[in-house]
Amino acid sequence: MQLPWIAWGEQSALSTHLLLRAAACGAALVPRFTHPGAGAVLHLVARGLGVTVLPEAVVHQHRGVDGFACVRLEEPWALRRLRVCHSGNGDAIRTKIAERIAGRWH
Repeated sequence: MQLPWIAWGEQSALSTHLLLRAAACGAALVPRFTHPGAGAVLHLVARGLGVTVLPEAVVHQHRGVDGFACVRLEEPWALRRLRVCHSGNGDAIRTKIAERIAGRWH
């Protein structure tokens, strides 16, 4: 059965991750629609045109869109690991900012 997939952001890290996960399971995600805007993606889902996977924070930003339901993914592959990135050229201020961000959210 081909999943009626609605992709958010054609070249996004999330889309790439989902495509790789599907391939590892022997499946292929072939988008029925692809849109760069999460709000538009949720409207398509609400109209019954397919399903999508979005970060919780993005869904929360669009909570005014009616007609869709969400299920939290608890699988280990769905956990996100984020990194604070900076130039790394010895700039003490940028290094300190990156370390403080990483320390606060640790």
